[in-house]
Amino acid sequence: MLFPKLTSLSVHSAEGINSILPFHLLTKLRTIYVSDFTDDASKKTFLSVLGAALASGSSATLAKLTLKATIWSQLTLLLPTMSTLNDLTLAFSAPVKMECFVFLNSIPHLKTLSLAIYGTNDAIYPEAGKQLMKTHPEQRKSKITSLTVEGDPFFIFWSASFFCGPSVHTFVGKVSTNLRHHLTLGLLLVPHTLEMVMVNNPKVQKLSIEWDGELSGNEPWDWEDERVALSDSFYTSLSKLRNITALSLKNIPMTDMNFFPQVLASLPALPSLRTLSLVPLQVADDDDEVEILPTPADLATIRTKFPSLQHLTISLQDLPDVPQDPPDMMHPGHGLRSLFIVPAWIDDINEISMSNLIPLTTYLDRLFPHLSDVTSYFEKDNKSGALESLQSLDQLLKSYQNIRREAVQFGQSVSTAAASRASTS
Repeated sequence: MLFPKLTSLSVHSAEGINSILPFHLLTKLRTIYVSDFTDDASKKTFLSVLGAALASGSSATLAKLTLKATIWSQLTLLLPTMSTLNDLTLAFSAPVKMECFVFLNSIPHLKTLSLAIYGTNDAIYPEAGKQLMKTHPEQRKSKITSLTVEGDPFFIFWSASFFCGPSVHTFVGKVSTNLRHHLTLGLLLVPHTLEMVMVNNPKVQKLSIEWDGELSGNEPWDWEDERVALSDSFYTSLSKLRNITALSLKNIPMTDMNFFPQVLASLPALPSLRTLSLVPLQVADDDDEVEILPTPADLATIRTKFPSLQHLTISLQDLPDVPQDPPDMMHPGHGLRSLFIVPAWIDDINEISMSNLIPLTTYLDRLFPHLSDVTSYFEKDNKSGALESLQSLDQLLKSYQNIRREAVQFGQSVSTAAASRASTS
């Protein structure tokens, strides 16, 4: 028998694989990973062999299945029969409609689902004002607890609409870096996707939608399109969050120019929040109206509302201006470890002189005395041009921390000496 005790199988190439390989003898497999092959002929052969193996008993103990190749019809019939499967990664071929998701509801013990899309999807918007409504009888019947969706904003929205019910506590949307022109406009649907998750489960623990792409500069944004207008209930939905540990919105344009300050104002005090990222995609319209951002003064509010926060990535305006009277340092001090201030415009950071940098450093040190990282976010490509100024900020923060540490050590040594003298007198 071929590897009778094999529990994990990872396949990155189908070269040399043929239809006589006895995959069906692998009856103890717990995990299978299959990458997306470039050789279509060998891929077709391998997937046929794998499908036959799963149908004949190799799926009896399978808990995790990752298929980077696009799904095929045989698998839609096999997956619902896998009683031990709880973690599944699949890719669909565009265009994708809700009907394509229905079979996934039948996998009995599925908890973690990751979806991707290949090809150019259709740009289908929800009806204006009806973005939260059900449009399919099988919507929100899934029992999954974690959903990750990678693709264009429309695929992410409709996936969330189908799967995000009361059991989903983790939602991650990864917008494809390279978007076709008409699909880029779907970024304005992101608030609808967020609200979809929050409304169906206010106890959601992780909520993240990020894009790492760049605009061409000639996108025909329609800020008045009612299909992407922010609903009146959006900020109310934010205010009902209680259990969230990570909230991340990166490189996303918003129809509400006051969106990010409103998010901070709407979020309740959250003792469990450990990661917060609020980085907009600045898009100037014909009137050169730009998004309003939080200011350095809002960092004091963040310190108060989110006492367990460990990682903060945020765009701020009005740099380097800070409040004239910095708040008192709390003991033992807020535990924030990483703070990445992403400038709305490059000049916001590059034009900070040393005379301005010192009050900014003093302010940040008072708020977050245990900061250990303010630069690594920018070190990979320095796309903001901010690294040099932030390295100076990092050096000043470390010098403040060293002085404070030495002062504490000196005070302890003086106390020890005084206690020693008192005991001998």
